[in-house]
Amino acid sequence: MAQGPSQNVIIKVVGEQPFIKIVKGILMNDFFNYGRVKELSENSLEIQHILQNPSLYNFEHLTVSQAVLDTIGVGTRTFQKWENLTDEDVKELVEQYQNHLKIYGDTNDAAFIIKMCKEFRITTGQASNILENKVKRILSFTFG
Repeated sequence: MAQGPSQNVIIKVVGEQPFIKIVKGILMNDFFNYGRVKELSENSLEIQHILQNPSLYNFEHLTVSQAVLDTIGVGTRTFQKWENLTDEDVKELVEQYQNHLKIYGDTNDAAFIIKMCKEFRITTGQASNILENKVKRILSFTFG
């Protein structure tokens, strides 16, 4: 993290002193103020300001957990089968999903998928498969 007088930037640095290069950055000002992520290239004004004025910045390592090394994160929506689902489970999931739709509409399937993962201790791929190929299919036949 480069903390300066007018900007805070998460930086990706390669090399070793005195031969370092900032290859990317994320402008934290935009994230903090507007909730959007602005990715910076090495040729951006912000990165160039850091490189040409290092004495104006405090440099600190970010505190992160080992989870950042996981390239998949919470998982992918690549469909995977899960055979342990009973008819009773499917019926309950259909009811839960109907309630979920009443509250959130159909724009927040990710929240329902994570809920399924916690409840059944399954992967996001398995939960996505169940939602798309069982729950939604039943609802489309029921309510057409």
